[in-house]
Amino acid sequence: MKNSILIIVLTAIICGCSKQPPSPTEPLPANNFLAAFDSITISNSQILSLAYSSYRFPEGFYQENLAGGSIYYENTLSILPLSQRSPHAFELSTNSQNQALAWSESSAVNSAYYRKLVLESQTDKYFQFRRVYQQDTNDVILDRVHKLSYIDRSMFDWFNPTPYIARLNVRPIDTTIAQDFVEYIWFVWNYDLGGAQVVATVNRQSIDTAWCVMYTLGRVGGDFGVSDEITLYRSIYSISLQSADVILSTSTLRTVQGNKN
Repeated sequence: MKNSILIIVLTAIICGCSKQPPSPTEPLPANNFLAAFDSITISNSQILSLAYSSYRFPEGFYQENLAGGSIYYENTLSILPLSQRSPHAFELSTNSQNQALAWSESSAVNSAYYRKLVLESQTDKYFQFRRVYQQDTNDVILDRVHKLSYIDRSMFDWFNPTPYIARLNVRPIDTTIAQDFVEYIWFVWNYDLGGAQVVATVNRQSIDTAWCVMYTLGRVGGDFGVSDEITLYRSIYSISLQSADVILSTSTLRTVQGNKN
């Protein structure tokens, strides 16, 4: 079943976190902090102000109107019958729309129930097949297959994750390409996750590597009588200019107690 694969949330960069069209962006509140490649200077009060504001992401960040659908990337597990599945899942990539459609159909057939194909589309990053469950038209899956010309994720196993998350196939690699990828992949992982906000993004490039460093907030609500926890993260995406391999490292910088529930 598609629901057997849990999307691992990696807090990294700017994005709306709703299946509905994102609300208009707003100025970053309490933005008199200092963000550098290696560190960020921001007070607890600034973190709390940001966490409980309506701000989510800055203007111009990658976003999509999913029109009520849930994103799902086809993988080596989803396209197989239950009897043939193993505890490994590698996302699929191709430059052939026919191959992508065949994988989508195989996944739909082997799912818990069949969703009918109602619309095909594509971007420079993926092929998409919008599928709807006929007995509940609110049940919408956006079946996707990566375009190999953009990205290869065949080395990343969702059940056995490693820091090596992808290989980009666009050239030349620079900080613009790096940030475009990071924004896209963060959106995919976090579009329906509440409490995620970006604080700052800092890029750097050397003779052999492009880096994109993201400072973000994540909010976890506490039980009744327990305070929320707001965590400040630093995520580093490093991309080799030669191989285009993408390595991700995420660390926790600070956790602040928020409002009590």
